[in-house]
Amino acid sequence: MTKTQLDRTLDTLVDFADINRQALTRLAESIETGNRQLVSRIDDLAVKIGEQSQSIDRLTQSVDRTAQTVDRLAQSVDGHLKVAEQQSLNIMKLSELVATQAATVNKLLDRVAA
Repeated sequence: MTKTQLDRTLDTLVDFADINRQALTRLAESIETGNRQLVSRIDDLAVKIGEQSQSIDRLTQSVDRTAQTVDRLAQSVDGHLKVAEQQSLNIMKLSELVATQAATVNKLLDRVAA
């Protein structure tokens, strides 16, 4: 191989090395850009997850308050049922009293009539 051929071969190798260096530089920049985008998306996702977590917490609190309200309403209904049961017993006793009084009045009327 002559000196000129050797120089051309070396120049070609240097050119290939430069092309590879440029390609590697572009690849590194592309990877860095991709990493930045990925980190940004991860950050956005973390924010959204945090917001959803807060929403779930608010919903849980709302469900708890609703359950407490239902419990209070159930207790109230139970109280009203107990009052209604007592009123029913009172009405039965009043009915018995009215029947007793009616019988007493009938006896008195029978005595007066006799």
